[in-house]
Amino acid sequence: METMNYNKEVRKKPKAGIVFFSIFTLLGSALCFYMIKNEPQYTVLGQDMYIPAKSSNVDIYTEEVDVSKIEYSIKNDNLKTTSGKFKSNIQVPKITVDDEELTDINNNIYSKFVGRYNSVKDEVTNLENTFTYKVTYNKYESTVNNNRFISFTFYERIIDNSTGEDITYKLYGYTIDLAKKKVVTQDEA
Repeated sequence: METMNYNKEVRKKPKAGIVFFSIFTLLGSALCFYMIKNEPQYTVLGQDMYIPAKSSNVDIYTEEVDVSKIEYSIKNDNLKTTSGKFKSNIQVPKITVDDEELTDINNNIYSKFVGRYNSVKDEVTNLENTFTYKVTYNKYESTVNNNRFISFTFYERIIDNSTGEDITYKLYGYTIDLAKKKVVTQDEA
């Protein structure tokens, strides 16, 4: 008889545990849902620093640049050297926009071709013929959608002096936005 009473007592306890666990789960889920719904809204740091564009108190000033009044000048910068059987005749532009020399662009163009000359010079010292490394350029001006550009096409050649023929040649291009005074890509132009 004792075993029967023992089994009855054991069976009563799991029912109470299941009921308690179910109530705990429901109350916990409801509490979590309530806390998530009532969570304070996040704020973006620096969000209050910007003035809305439609504010009636603020006048937005945009400066229109009259690209027709931009003045520029281009001077030739020539470098002629001789190193044994290899000569150079490098002609690159020196660009000035509104009385400001574009030194970064000028130095970039100049150092590119002088660096190419120096690298080729070491390779041709053992050859029989004499060669000339020659760089020339053409300038083009264009205005597109109120943007004014000057473009340069550089023609780089190595000429065999005995035959007068080009051994190699390459074309390089640069496009400069005159208002921004910087080199732009073809897609930006």
